[in-house]
Amino acid sequence: MIRLHFIVEGYTEEAFVNSVLVEPLAARGVFADCCRVRTGSKGGRQYKGGVPNYAKVRNDLLPAR
Repeated sequence: MIRLHFIVEGYTEEAFVNSVLVEPLAARGVFADCCRVRTGSKGGRQYKGGVPNYAKVRNDLLPAR
C-alpha cells in the first residue's frame, strides 16, 4: 500500500484534495489524506491556513521526534 499525505495551506486546497484526488488515488491503491497546517493560536483557539512563512509551518512539515 502506498500512503500519500498532503500538507495544504488552506480550506480550498484541503477541499480539492478530498473531493477530487482521494477517490481516484484509492482506485489505484494509494491511500491519500490531507491536513491544513496550523499557522497560529490566540486565546486557546488554533488557526489553520494562510501560510505566511516557513517558521509558521515548520513543526507540521518535520517528522515528529
